[in-house]
Amino acid sequence: MSQDPTADSPYRHRIADSVADQLTHDEQLLGATRLVLPINSARYDENLEERSSLKDLALLQHLMVLVRPAPKPVAGFPLHWDMVLALTRNRILIYKPRRGSHQPGSYLGSVPLDHLTKIELATVADRVGRTLAVKFNLDHGPRLMLDVLAGYRTDTEHFVEEAQHHLEVRRFLG
Repeated sequence: MSQDPTADSPYRHRIADSVADQLTHDEQLLGATRLVLPINSARYDENLEERSSLKDLALLQHLMVLVRPAPKPVAGFPLHWDMVLALTRNRILIYKPRRGSHQPGSYLGSVPLDHLTKIELATVADRVGRTLAVKFNLDHGPRLMLDVLAGYRTDTEHFVEEAQHHLEVRRFLG
């Protein structure tokens, strides 16, 4: 059985060709990750409260994506149960993954970095310990918390670090 030679490279390198058609001539792919909406009812904390627990494991989450209706939209942030996020200097592009693949599939839309006030990593208690999540603080909307898909921790840490750096530069430049 042959192994994909790019399997150990950063996720952004593995999906670069798949997202190239959505990038403008001056955009560069800076980071990429896979995030999922938690299946429990607390998708995001509208009252700025931390989500208390995750009840579902990643495998169940992945299987439920196939049969669940589309999630309720959040103004300014395209959503799907399972998402590929690609970061550029100005925006986050969001895709549904191709079925049975880690490659981006259908393009859902983008979120300008100007519409975010903060992006940070968080750990949340679940049934088996702690789960890594990413919190997106929308400028005029709720905080959105998405779980990191198993196997994407390093890519997510890089994604959040790059995104937060670009948000701070934007704030500094005014």
